[in-house]
Amino acid sequence: MRAGDGHGEARGRLAVLDELRTRRGAPTRAALRHRAILLALASGGGPAERTRTGVARRAARGGTRWNSAYASVVRSIDGVLIPLGLVEEAGRIPPQRGPGTLHENGIPYYHLTRAGALVAAAFAPDAGVAALLAQALGASGGEEARVGRALGTLAGFAPGLAREVLEGHVREFCEGRERRLLPLTAEKLAAGAGDGARASARFLAGALELGEEDRAHVGALLGAVSGGGPAR
Repeated sequence: MRAGDGHGEARGRLAVLDELRTRRGAPTRAALRHRAILLALASGGGPAERTRTGVARRAARGGTRWNSAYASVVRSIDGVLIPLGLVEEAGRIPPQRGPGTLHENGIPYYHLTRAGALVAAAFAPDAGVAALLAQALGASGGEEARVGRALGTLAGFAPGLAREVLEGHVREFCEGRERRLLPLTAEKLAAGAGDGARASARFLAGALELGEEDRAHVGALLGAVSGGGPAR
């Protein structure tokens, strides 16, 4: 998805997969900001770390000062992530200082919804994909529970493929072809799957149908190719 230079963001539009027009594959500023907010909330922490200020501190990148990022973080949370149902208020904490009205109302802090955790899993580091999938789909039932279990298993040994499958679904949502991220079904994942995900899925499905001896030979060869050890 191409979206200009990434300096701005459309109100209510998720930008996590937006790319610069001038550099293919390079995320826009809005994409980086949305990802940083979601991953900051995904990493947990106490209420103070999940306020707007706390998220801005954690989302600030490199030499960016958190107070410079604050206004953009607030705009993204209030104008995009909350309206889309990816983030919601988890409670309020009393401020240490400030006007009486602020003390009365408290400072809001946030957490990811199930849909927010699903989106975050599409670009989380390898070690975080399975946990975010469990957060998004662990309490599901029916087909969504079966899909969640399969994705969680896949994330355990091929997190990159799990992310690629999820990214296709998130892209469908970002571009308006899918209205709802949840409930998640195999049909929705298939609709969003790109060529790379489809090729990997066909390979994996074929490998699962091999006999035990053939699987061992193929596994040893792939281990050698990937640098995981010599073929036997």
